[in-house]
Amino acid sequence: MIGCEEPTHFGTGRAIGLVDLPIQRSSKTDLPIGQSGSVRGTFRSFLELRGKESLAEELFGPSPERGVPLTAGHLSFSDAKLLAMPVRSLVGLFCWVTSPWCLWELRRAINRLDYVGVKVSNPVPEDLIKVEVKEGEALIPQDSENVVDNKLILMDEAELTPKSNEKVTVFANNLLNLVAFDDEYLKAKFKRRLAVVRDDDFKYLTKRGLEVATRIGLTRETKTVRGRALWSEEYLPAMSILFCEVYFHPRRMTSEQASEVNKFREFLSEINGRRMFIGGKESVGRGLIYVRVVGP
Repeated sequence: MIGCEEPTHFGTGRAIGLVDLPIQRSSKTDLPIGQSGSVRGTFRSFLELRGKESLAEELFGPSPERGVPLTAGHLSFSDAKLLAMPVRSLVGLFCWVTSPWCLWELRRAINRLDYVGVKVSNPVPEDLIKVEVKEGEALIPQDSENVVDNKLILMDEAELTPKSNEKVTVFANNLLNLVAFDDEYLKAKFKRRLAVVRDDDFKYLTKRGLEVATRIGLTRETKTVRGRALWSEEYLPAMSILFCEVYFHPRRMTSEQASEVNKFREFLSEINGRRMFIGGKESVGRGLIYVRVVGP
C-alpha cells in the first residue's frame, strides 16, 4: 500500500493540452496509475541510498554501469493502482472517494496472495462490489462527516445523494489494518470520510480533482522567466491511496532458494513503514510517500 503524503507526480513526459506534464493514466480505464517502472526504480534507489547496494543488486539485478554480466532480478512489480483519492467536500474538508472498480482491483490483488501461500484477510466485502451504485448516488459510512442537508457535495459542483451502507463502514474499518498512513488521526478520519461512487463519476473526479501547479525557471541575473521556461504539472493530491503488487521469483537451484527468500523478506522489512520520494519532484517537496507492506 502506498500513501501519498505530499502531491505526487507519476509523469508521462510533455504532452499537448491544457497541462504540459500530465500524470500517467491507464489506457484501459483512464484512471491515474504509477507505472511499474517508476515503482521499481524508487524501491531500488531507496535500498542503495540506505547502503544496501548488495541487496539491491541481488534482488533487482546488477546495474549496467558496473560493467559486469547482466542477470535477471528476482522481483516483479505491478503498476500502482489508485484505490482512493481525496476530493474537496463542502463539509468535512475533503472526502476519500473510490469506486466499485477500484475495490474489485484491490480484492483481486489480495486474493492473488493465496496463490503464493500468503493468507491475508480481504478487506473488501464481496457484497460491496456487487452493490449497484446508481448515477448521482454515493455509498457512505453510517457516521459520515461529509453530508450536509442529505447531500454530498464534492468540488462545489458534483452534488450526490448519499446512501448509508453498512458494507462501506465494514470496508473502512477493515482497511485501517492495511491503510498506508500510520497516523491515528488520519485513520479515524478515514472511517468517516469515505464514499463509493459510480465508476464514471470517479473517473470524472480524478480529472477535475487533481492538483495542477504552474512552474517557472528564472534567469539568475534579472529574475525574470527564462525563454520557454513556463510549464504546468499535474499531481495526485496528498493523501491519495494506491496499491502495488510485488512478486518474488527464485532463479537458482532449490538448495539456494531459502537464502534468496530471506533476502526478499529483508527487502520487505526495509521498505515497510518507510517514507521515500517517488516521481522525480523531491527538490520541490513533491512525491513523498509512505509504504505499508501487506503480506509475508
